[in-house]
Amino acid sequence: MVKAESIFKNYNKAIKRAYEKALSDMSNDEDKNGSKQAKENLDECVRHELAEWENTPADEINGITPLEYFNGINDFEELIDLFKAGAVICDDDLPEALLNKLKSFGDEAVEYLMQLAFDKECQNLNEDESLIALNAIKVLGVWKSDKAVGKMIDMLFTLSEHEDELFMESIRESLVNIGLPSVDPVIGQLEAAQSFTDAHEYLMMALADIGAQNKSDKIYRCLKNVFLKMSNKVLGAACLATYGDGRAIPALRGYIEKNKNTMDSVTFFEIKGAIESLGGNADDLIFIG
Repeated sequence: MVKAESIFKNYNKAIKRAYEKALSDMSNDEDKNGSKQAKENLDECVRHELAEWENTPADEINGITPLEYFNGINDFEELIDLFKAGAVICDDDLPEALLNKLKSFGDEAVEYLMQLAFDKECQNLNEDESLIALNAIKVLGVWKSDKAVGKMIDMLFTLSEHEDELFMESIRESLVNIGLPSVDPVIGQLEAAQSFTDAHEYLMMALADIGAQNKSDKIYRCLKNVFLKMSNKVLGAACLATYGDGRAIPALRGYIEKNKNTMDSVTFFEIKGAIESLGGNADDLIFIG
């Protein structure tokens, strides 16, 4: 595992170089075209540096490239050991070459990652085990493993936001990456809820993100109905804005008009902002305070 540690540390250095170059380019760019351009520049820098790292021979692996090294491993257990080591050592995503090789084992790899992600309660994991589980959840999302959706949702309801926010956010992100196969299970949980916990709110955020790229009446109806029922109107309004359907404007306006005498300023202005982002006119809505 000494070789692996050296490979992953050099991988971290490549990513660090990419960030340093992107920041340098940003500071030298007088136009400063905004966050979107900056992100695109960072992504390009990361792609370039990692491609160079992946294809550069390294002494610690007998003069072959990291790509050749990972592609040459045909033992599943060795790949899993590398996945676990990389999850702990790597500062960012694991190397794509390692994940692609692991993915070539198909269902065997998916089932093992599900074990790493879900077989133990988060509260009982040490730091290294937590990093391994988090990476397993993330990779299952990137691989669009629809069989993991139910397990992800089940885990979400065992978590506490203040203690397990990283896990909650990783599950939300993975559900979004999996996309449409997540929709019906998420809607089922939201529609069955009698009260709304942190877990429900993360599911709602996931549904809004998925729906923004996959419009459907059932997603819209669920988001609108949950907004009307939930106590966290700020999050509900933000999710409707993210989804991006102007049909929500009457519901948002109606809530303000019915509750304007008791509404706090944060809720008022967040809902008003959602109305405007959906193309509605909210000039007549005045905060009473």
